[in-house]
Amino acid sequence: MTHVVSGPAVAEALPAITAPTLAIAGADDPATPSWQLERIATTVADGKLLVVPDAAHLAAAERPELVTPAVIAHLQEDEA
Repeated sequence: MTHVVSGPAVAEALPAITAPTLAIAGADDPATPSWQLERIATTVADGKLLVVPDAAHLAAAERPELVTPAVIAHLQEDEA
C-alpha cells in the first residue's frame, strides 16, 4: 500500500482534488506511515489530517471513539 500512496501519479493528481478531504492515519501504522497521509492532507486544496493514537492500519475499527466524531464533524463542515 505504501508505494501506491506515495507514487508519482498520485502525487501529481493531489493538487487537482478540491473536495474537502480528511486523511486518517493510525499513529502506529507500519503499512502507511502518518507522514504519507500528512503529505496528502497538505497537498489537496482543503485537506486535514487526523493521526489516531494507539491505532495501526485500521484506525476507524481500532479507535472508533476518536475517528467517528472526527468524520462526523468533517462531514458537517462540508454541509455548512
